[in-house]
Amino acid sequence: MTTSEPRLELDTTTVRKLVDDYRAGRIVIPEFQRDYVWRKSKAPLLIDSLYRRFPISSLLLWQSTDEARPRRRDPRPLRSALMSWLIDGQQRVTTLSRTMHGDEGIEVVFHPELREFRLANAATRSDTNWVRVSELWDDERYRELRRNLDGSRRADKREACFDTVRRILDYEIPVVRMVDHSFDNAVRAFKRINTLGVRLKKEDIESADVAARHTGFIADEVIPFLSSLRQARLQSDKCDASVPSVRIRRRTGWKEPNSASRIGEAPSSVRLENHREGYASGNRTD
Repeated sequence: MTTSEPRLELDTTTVRKLVDDYRAGRIVIPEFQRDYVWRKSKAPLLIDSLYRRFPISSLLLWQSTDEARPRRRDPRPLRSALMSWLIDGQQRVTTLSRTMHGDEGIEVVFHPELREFRLANAATRSDTNWVRVSELWDDERYRELRRNLDGSRRADKREACFDTVRRILDYEIPVVRMVDHSFDNAVRAFKRINTLGVRLKKEDIESADVAARHTGFIADEVIPFLSSLRQARLQSDKCDASVPSVRIRRRTGWKEPNSASRIGEAPSSVRLENHREGYASGNRTD
């Protein structure tokens, strides 16, 4: 039973140490966690985010003397004061572990010329330019790979790219520790983290893409237009024909929403991928 005052501690850990702690049973998934649910296709995106030094959010750990049961027997929990329970971050930690060791069919490969990560398939296995990330992260295998480079200028560039992939192991991930909180509080924290967040809708992603390609268009055109639409709806159940929309229609090809459309979901009704003047959002992979 917890007797000390509950507190939060802020820390960081590296990808290498995180995976080592997880596989050694020093970081354990509690039984109230859900199963691993990420699609395998998310693994290359996670590794690419680390490669580009993008933030991947913090981990939440729970450290307490309260009794808890692990969700899985493997990795076997290390029952000691050094053990922490993983409250938030299971999908990322498990994905990193499986990528590093090639477990559970997660085999991520890297192309140094394209600087691209993919899941291995028949095409990548037949192309020697694609190298397994697990080999780049393994010290012995990487030394062997370097010995096989021919010393050419192209080989030097490849080695520099490989070194960047290896530096992912030193990427620092923020960690929040719930120290001496009760088991009930750990469960409550897990439930709130997984129920209070608002998932981005497709139109939110499209809006971000357009803003990245055409700075000022969302702020100067779309948002004022939506604001005027909301004002009009407050005065009438139907959009008034006098709502200023000529400029938006010219630039976006926007059509009047039907009565079932909801105010505030514009970038889905203001379909920005079909503009005549280049405001298409395009396909983004990052």
